[in-house]
Amino acid sequence: MNEQPLKLNLGCSDHILAGWINVDCRPKPGVDVAWNLDNQPWPWADNSADEIFIAHCLEHLKDHIAAMNEMGRILKPGGLLRVIVPHANGMMAHYPGHHHVFCPYWFYAWRNSSDCQIAIPGFFPVQSFYLAMWHHRYLRTWKERLVWGSIERVGNASWFAQFAWQMSGLFPPNEIRWQSRKVMT
Repeated sequence: MNEQPLKLNLGCSDHILAGWINVDCRPKPGVDVAWNLDNQPWPWADNSADEIFIAHCLEHLKDHIAAMNEMGRILKPGGLLRVIVPHANGMMAHYPGHHHVFCPYWFYAWRNSSDCQIAIPGFFPVQSFYLAMWHHRYLRTWKERLVWGSIERVGNASWFAQFAWQMSGLFPPNEIRWQSRKVMT
């Protein structure tokens, strides 16, 4: 039997993805599962999801570490987790509806911090970061992509470049795009 991959778009709001299970706390058009992600455990079996995408939702959850644990529980070994959150230096990070702010090191710690290793033992050892100037859902003109895209490319050229970009204070990144694969067990 050819089984369809289980792909979860968590906290989708109006960003509905075709071929995905779109999950939001509010039942509205395009939402396949209405579920408050603050309520755990989530309604998916252990090691059942091939891919999880969560964009601009993690910062709204009361317990973001419990949410990371739930994503680690649900994701299949080798499955892809993609997270997008506002960068701590960006203009939207301190919005009143946000419970948490993030910097790249917060995600990096899931691989290297002994505290996080206890929470999720080694689930996310291979990671990639992309710092972005613009919210991922906003369309940009070709001129904006040329100017700001150049800054993003230079700023993301290496870990050192990302660090220097964040510390410079000039054109602070607005978004962190992080992805990782769950280790095979």
